[in-house]
Amino acid sequence: MEDAASLGIFLSSPKLGSCSVEARLQKWNEFRYARASTVQTISINGGKPLESFIDKIRDTIGYQGPLPENVNLHERPVQEFFFRYDVRKEAEAFLDGEVASTKSASSQDVEAAHTRVDSVTASP
Repeated sequence: MEDAASLGIFLSSPKLGSCSVEARLQKWNEFRYARASTVQTISINGGKPLESFIDKIRDTIGYQGPLPENVNLHERPVQEFFFRYDVRKEAEAFLDGEVASTKSASSQDVEAAHTRVDSVTASP
């Protein structure tokens, strides 16, 4: 469900401008990989203490978001981890960050170009 909802956002968002489908899918993968892999890891290891595989989640997978206190799949913290995650909101926030970083990089490129032009015109 999370994949389908977020994929729809990434494929249709005007925030990505004229990005190709391939570029949109790459951005979507950047957004989804850690969360999806963490959900799979918790599901596979349900019933084991989180401490026994938290290093895999944090270091190997790279997920830095909130985690449930335990992994008994019927306990409230795990249910909230799975079902209270607002993938649409998180996808929009991710895209907002992408747009902001692209604008920042563009303004830095423009500034660097002006600096190069200024140094060329100032040369004897």
